[in-house]
Amino acid sequence: MPARRSLSLCLGLFVALAGSSALTASCGEYTVIIRDETTPRDGGPDDSLDESADAGVDDLASLADAEVFEGGPAPLPPWRTTPGTAVFTYSYARRVYRVEARVGAPIEDVSAEIEPFGRGTMDRWIVPSHNAAFLVLATERAPCPEVGECLAIMPRDLSRLEPVLAGGAEVAIVGTPAVNDLGDAIVYPATGGPHGVDLWLTRRRTSGWTAPALLTATSTAPFNNMPALTFDESRVLFDCGRNPYPETGDNDSCEVRLDGTGFRVVVTPTSMTGNRSTFTQFAHESADGVLVQGAWSIGTYQPETIWLLPWGGPPLVAIGRNLTNAVSPCGLPDGRFGALWLTRPDAPASNHELTLMERSGAIDGVLTPGIDVTDIGIGCGGR
Repeated sequence: MPARRSLSLCLGLFVALAGSSALTASCGEYTVIIRDETTPRDGGPDDSLDESADAGVDDLASLADAEVFEGGPAPLPPWRTTPGTAVFTYSYARRVYRVEARVGAPIEDVSAEIEPFGRGTMDRWIVPSHNAAFLVLATERAPCPEVGECLAIMPRDLSRLEPVLAGGAEVAIVGTPAVNDLGDAIVYPATGGPHGVDLWLTRRRTSGWTAPALLTATSTAPFNNMPALTFDESRVLFDCGRNPYPETGDNDSCEVRLDGTGFRVVVTPTSMTGNRSTFTQFAHESADGVLVQGAWSIGTYQPETIWLLPWGGPPLVAIGRNLTNAVSPCGLPDGRFGALWLTRPDAPASNHELTLMERSGAIDGVLTPGIDVTDIGIGCGGR
């Protein structure tokens, strides 16, 4: 059992910084930024998004009651891992947002919420865990002097922003990351491996984040990106292709286990006949199989939309048949899913509007009307 010491050893530093909008402390080798909850915030998170809002760190006295491992990160309190309301996350204009999976729900500007942690002009690739307890993203607001924009993790209530130092090093990512429900395992895409882009795994230990473990060593594709954990968190689905950008062509959907074994191609453009494009992308697990973006024939049409590979295998089902042009699927554990819809009939412009879909493929409604969500992948989680 690792030795523990009270966070009160660092309390003097917290008190010294109490007048600032965010507090930074270094305990051993661990650096964490904690929001000063005594400072009023404009545009704070909607309470419906966080049932545990009242259970957060409210004052400096409560910090002294917490414990941290010697030289390592503090174990997260149980309330931070309680499953939360289902949400979707997305990027727009170099900022990140979160919205409840409910038509008419208010949109939360996450970038505005984390501004007290540090200055920056770029936040993107935000993804929640399946239980919505944690979020990972690329941001310039975390203290990463070496790479600038780096991989970071925060709890659902956005009270803390932690740079992920894999093996003690800042991490620059090139696509969406993925985090497990306990917030102690992160898969991310980055350079530095045997391929142009590979997937890496780092885990939180008492001494910090582990050195990155290569997951895609046996991949047959030069570019491996956009990981999405399966619901049981034993595997990761991802884009695997010949080009860095799937739309260029020759891109499949693949999976690999978190121990780096079991690499296989799940869906290809030739999984069914009549595909007008040469790529599939954004594979995510759903309650009924694997969701992918593709453009196979539906009758006499070949729309780019969302398809479902059932657990029983091919053929794929046009689960997004009611969306004549849609991309970037993300499935919730209850079977509902989201996608970016470009051709809503009554939309004033052709925007990538985040749209909530029922398990049957029926359209529930648009969550971001009039907003052209950046098509770099969306995230979803919660129940």
